[in-house]
Amino acid sequence: MCRNQKFNPKKGSIGITIVMLVFCLLMSVSMSYHKTIQTETMIQNNSNYTDRAIDAAFSGVNYAMAVIQSNKKVFANENSEKVLFTKDGGGTDTNNIKSQWINLASTASFNSYLDDDRGTAHKQLPPYRFKIACTEKSYIDATTILIKSYGEYIKYDENNNILSSYSAQLMAECFIETNTKTIRLNRYRKMLLQNPEPGDESNPSFFSFESKKFDSDT
Repeated sequence: MCRNQKFNPKKGSIGITIVMLVFCLLMSVSMSYHKTIQTETMIQNNSNYTDRAIDAAFSGVNYAMAVIQSNKKVFANENSEKVLFTKDGGGTDTNNIKSQWINLASTASFNSYLDDDRGTAHKQLPPYRFKIACTEKSYIDATTILIKSYGEYIKYDENNNILSSYSAQLMAECFIETNTKTIRLNRYRKMLLQNPEPGDESNPSFFSFESKKFDSDT
């Protein structure tokens, strides 16, 4: 014969408590893992967008080199005769240049652009742009050019409002090769971001070359 066993309410409540604790622990681990994945994805996306800003800045360096190389006066034998930039249609030739924003598309008008995030074609402004500032390193060393390039990658919403922007700034040192009539990139590096907009003195101006040294952020 089987003996009847009395139900112990204390043992039942302990079992339920243990199950609830294990369940809460698993939920906590799951939520923590999900949050970690979200954070890592966000960091990776920000890194990718920053790389795109660096690409835009490097495009500015290439653009400046192409503009300088297109000018025949830059390859003059005498340093005093070298001119980096000629101004067509009047104006004075100069060895310094300060550009406005230059979009990587042909114009700043609306263009069809395929957004990587949504995978759908829509009309928006070009997401890449840059500004450049160039100068000769010195009057004596007129064969060396310093180029600053400020690049931006901009994310828009469907109505072309700016959601976020990512910036990068490069300093490049280039040599004028008179014999081969080419501009050669010697070295480049990242810079601390400077102010690319005139009239705002909250941080050092992007267009200034106070030291004219490759290793200086001014």
